[in-house]
Amino acid sequence: MVARHMPRKKPAIGKRELKRMTRTKIQSELEAHGLECENMKAGSIEYTVARFDGEPNQIVAAIYGSIKGCASLWMKESAFQQVRPILLKHDAVVEDVAMFRRGFQWAVHFDKPDSQLIMPCVEATVNAGRERLNKTITRRKADERRATERVAREAKMAERKRDWKDDSPVKK
Repeated sequence: MVARHMPRKKPAIGKRELKRMTRTKIQSELEAHGLECENMKAGSIEYTVARFDGEPNQIVAAIYGSIKGCASLWMKESAFQQVRPILLKHDAVVEDVAMFRRGFQWAVHFDKPDSQLIMPCVEATVNAGRERLNKTITRRKADERRATERVAREAKMAERKRDWKDDSPVKK
């Protein structure tokens, strides 16, 4: 008599693995949009920040864990307003995180790595971040131009300024 074995069922993916997969998916989408991601730690909380390459102060989004879901994407108000209609339509889990003072106002929670909300949220955060970066670059150029003009004005004033110890007439 030959013993027949039932084929083994493939084990379900565990909650920890789903969480890891979801965080990895969000991070890979952010990196595909040209952002660099860096793991950070605040006390016992580990999170990942996404910023434009070479812009350490221009953080676009952050990936945090989620107690009830798999992961959350923290975003700024301007990004949230871009994606809000889609989130309303899908009845997404959204949390106000402005009180944590991390520079973000909203956290969108995802319950699986293939959530259809990940892409619109990533695109909104990148678009809003790019708008802020463009404003920053424009402001930096204006600051540099004003600094150059200030140096030229100071040099011109130095030429005209008289020394009270010197009896020579004013140079014009």
